[in-house]
Amino acid sequence: MMKTIVYIFLAIFLLGCANTDNNTEAIHRIKSGNFRVFKNIMIQARNHQKDKPIAYFFTKEINKKKFLLPNLSLFNCKLNDSTCFKKHTNKKFDIDGFIKASNIKNNNDVYQYTHNFIKEVITEYEKTGVQKIISNSDIGNCIIFYLNEKYFLAYVPEISNVYNVFWKNSFNDKNKIDKYWYSGSIPATSNHKQ
Repeated sequence: MMKTIVYIFLAIFLLGCANTDNNTEAIHRIKSGNFRVFKNIMIQARNHQKDKPIAYFFTKEINKKKFLLPNLSLFNCKLNDSTCFKKHTNKKFDIDGFIKASNIKNNNDVYQYTHNFIKEVITEYEKTGVQKIISNSDIGNCIIFYLNEKYFLAYVPEISNVYNVFWKNSFNDKNKIDKYWYSGSIPATSNHKQ
């Protein structure tokens, strides 16, 4: 009986260490990447392929308006072909609204700019290996990375610009890992409205 208890505690300890190592690796990947591209982005993996998160679409917020944009690598559609997207998915992508809100000056480059922006967000997201990223005006000026369903990493330039009470309380000295970065656990019954 005592051996069983010792083995159970040992297994729990080893799993905890492995989880910490995975979080440390994820934190390093995120901090060394172009994480600022996720400002005002909401993106979540719907499945994984070869340990890479796959998101079919994401939302970009500009001036408090949210634009749904497709992961172009998953659809064989031209960016300005809404009929093609409609055939592949029931989502309504607002590419033209995004282009207008982005204030791109040269009309010849609008679709190329949008294509490059979408590609950059998706590429950086896949590099992070995280489940979900949230950043929007409802939460405030921060980018929150869900390392998994239990742990988060957040880039917070200024806590006073975070409006969501749950997240503001999460960004405390206990969870601070360096100047603008916080990491901690997400309570199972938390109210961290997105």
